[in-house]
Amino acid sequence: MGRGTSTTEQSIATLEVERARQRLESYCARRNTQQHGAPGWRLISEGDALLVCQAGDAARLFKLCFRAPRWQLYTADSDGRWQPYPLRYEVTSIDAVIAELEQAPLHIHW
Repeated sequence: MGRGTSTTEQSIATLEVERARQRLESYCARRNTQQHGAPGWRLISEGDALLVCQAGDAARLFKLCFRAPRWQLYTADSDGRWQPYPLRYEVTSIDAVIAELEQAPLHIHW
């Protein structure tokens, strides 16, 4: 959270990130059971960001940052640098993030 951010805004952001973490962990677990032997996915926290990563690998596929009242979405380029997600950089809810993951062209993340 940036300078000038009130305690109430920080608390709301913390709750939103925790809610998102729980929803994304469930989503990754559900996707993993559907993969049948393919590499799994996991969610990790990195500072104020959530990262969807390939399990057992350092591959970081998708990054989410909460900047009230929106989520900013990023993908890693071939060099591992984060770039704004080209199809939809900002969304207003974690449900929109999950919908975007499901609708990504050819399900590139899965």
